[in-house]
Amino acid sequence: MTPVLRSWKVPAAVAFVALQVLVPIVTRFADYQPATFGWHMFAGASPYVRFDVLYEDGHAEHLSSASILIRNRNDIDFASLLPPILCRRHGATAVVVRGVESSERVACD
Repeated sequence: MTPVLRSWKVPAAVAFVALQVLVPIVTRFADYQPATFGWHMFAGASPYVRFDVLYEDGHAEHLSSASILIRNRNDIDFASLLPPILCRRHGATAVVVRGVESSERVACD
C-alpha cells in the first residue's frame, strides 16, 4: 500500500469514529425534540392505552389502541387524540381512556 493511500485512511477512520461518538452525545444533552421525519429509538415504548366506548343504550365496547393503531409512538399522545375520533366513528356518548395507572372519562359532543 502506498503512503498516499494510507495517509487519508487513518484520519478518515478517526473522523468516522468521532462522528459516531459525538452525534449521540450532542443529541443527548441538547434540547432535542422528536420531529416528524426524525430518527428515533423506541426501545422503551410505553404500554398501549385501552378505550371503553360507551353507547347511549348503556353497553360498552372495549378497544385497545393496538387494535386501532398500526404502530404505537411515544411522541404522540393517543390518549388525548383518539377519544374525539372514536366518538365520531362509533356514535358514542362517552369514551373512557384507561391507562396503566389511571382512567379518564371523556364526554362526546
